[in-house]
Amino acid sequence: MNEKVITDTDYHPDGFFKRLFIIAGFFFMIQVGFAVFGVPHAVVNWLRCIEVKKVSNPSNIIILGGSGIPSTTTLIRSYYGAEYAKKHPKSRCIVALPVKGRPESGSTGRMRNELVLRGVAKNRIDMEYRGLNTHQQAENIAKIVGPDKIKEPIIIVTSPYHMRRAYFCFKKVGFTDIGCLPANSTGSEADYEQAVIAWSGIPPIGSMIGNLRYGLWSNMTAQVWMSRELLGLMIYKVRGWI
Repeated sequence: MNEKVITDTDYHPDGFFKRLFIIAGFFFMIQVGFAVFGVPHAVVNWLRCIEVKKVSNPSNIIILGGSGIPSTTTLIRSYYGAEYAKKHPKSRCIVALPVKGRPESGSTGRMRNELVLRGVAKNRIDMEYRGLNTHQQAENIAKIVGPDKIKEPIIIVTSPYHMRRAYFCFKKVGFTDIGCLPANSTGSEADYEQAVIAWSGIPPIGSMIGNLRYGLWSNMTAQVWMSRELLGLMIYKVRGWI
């Protein structure tokens, strides 16, 4: 019986690259679908923690910073945190944002000052500036609150897509009564709706063009945030942080 010996010259990688391109094309088409029709609402609502019950009279309002200040995410979160704090004057506030140098003059201090500017008394606000990620911030805030008060109700203020990861992190370190306040950006949604209305005046396919022209980019941005958070949740789960 003659057995053929496979040598290096007999190997053709065409099959491997063909499968790779098919898989890449499959995921690309999914991205295109999400960009045109929007990301799945079930996933978005899950990340927003819409099923988490509301808390009344929280002991602490925890406002998690985004990417420094001034920045879109941190300013929006600070706004929501300040408005909520004014409605609950007995609650303390904790702002969390890593800083280089002195906290008073760095990003954490500027975040606290943003709350003061919006009517929250400075002596109500504590600063957490050592944590470099949500897990570390949750651990440090648990120390600030103390073991005697960790079971008291808190409210977390952060961006909608980041809410699930933050909720799990605080639950992991011992908080049990947690409420969620997603800091939604409404300006971009209003601008998008007005743009679609403007295009709708151009018959016969104006509204379709408007949705593609503006909704496409909005949906692509949502895909990035959704993918980032789903990956972050997986990493945090593997590391035992949630």
